[in-house]
Amino acid sequence: MVLWLVFFIKERRSETEMIKNDVIIEAENLRKLFPVMRGLFSKGEDSFVHAVDEISFKIHRGETFGLVGESGCGKSTTGMLLLHLLNRTSGKIFFKENEITRISKNMRKDIQMIFQNPYDSLSPRFSVLNIIAEPLRLMKILQDEREIEKRVIEELEDVGLVPAEDFLNRFPHELSGGQRQRVGVARSFVLDPEFIVADEPVSMLDVSVRVGILKMMKELAQKRGTAFLFITHDLALARVMCDRLAVMYLGRIVEQGPTEELIQHPLHPYTQALIAGVPKPDPDAKRTEELPIIGEVPSGIHIPKGCRFNPRCPYATDECSEIDPILEQAGDKHFVACIRYKKIKNIE
Repeated sequence: MVLWLVFFIKERRSETEMIKNDVIIEAENLRKLFPVMRGLFSKGEDSFVHAVDEISFKIHRGETFGLVGESGCGKSTTGMLLLHLLNRTSGKIFFKENEITRISKNMRKDIQMIFQNPYDSLSPRFSVLNIIAEPLRLMKILQDEREIEKRVIEELEDVGLVPAEDFLNRFPHELSGGQRQRVGVARSFVLDPEFIVADEPVSMLDVSVRVGILKMMKELAQKRGTAFLFITHDLALARVMCDRLAVMYLGRIVEQGPTEELIQHPLHPYTQALIAGVPKPDPDAKRTEELPIIGEVPSGIHIPKGCRFNPRCPYATDECSEIDPILEQAGDKHFVACIRYKKIKNIE
């Protein structure tokens, strides 16, 4: 998979070209705690899983903002909070600078999602025409069925399912995985949303079709000026798709910055470990670095004291178990939550 990324990455637009001044979505001290059920005879205080723990970020018009990290770090929960598919515990969410407590019917048109599994996200009882047309009918964007069909054909052509007329009356079981996901993308774009959450949109697909899906999504986003929250555990994909990255660990953002800056100059030990784990495109290259972390991700219930990464960090000192670091600016638009990053990277 890495080999095709080497070619595809050349088509990424620069951060300054992509990012606009308009903020589409903003999270401010966003938090989500899930209560843990206690046994009948258990005693003590109530426990909670700290899925998302006071994170803040902004996504601009036309920008693709990536959330990366290991499974269980809170990426998907963040996306569901922004879509109001989950109720937040605390914090604020702003859509175009207006704080929102719920997604109104009119707002739902502008905020959409591309799901991870194209085999579960499409109704087997609906034809392709009805799958893509359903949002238009529910939102009453178009009333005339001929206009609806014309719009669906345009979307099918935009996602590369041509000739579009051949797909209108097909059902999901008659499509390949890649074709199903293209239908899912068409459904998300049919309302011309301003913001889309894409949660691991190609992880369920064969490697051979991923590049086509990603390229199509990127072209659509650029054509329509759509902002994306791109959720992935794969840093190679994030590098291709995203203008800025936020690295999450145990519910917190530990590093954030422009994609190439963060990839080329990672400051947090966890980010360094993720990058070290990305396979090299040269099959003859020998890996000289070892993953600089040990053990498993701690429980989201019993959060380590101080820095959440300190039990696995090879650079941790006693101070790291006492101080809970916050994101601080370490460069132009580059932020890191680590009290020792300067010593680790030999930064004066």
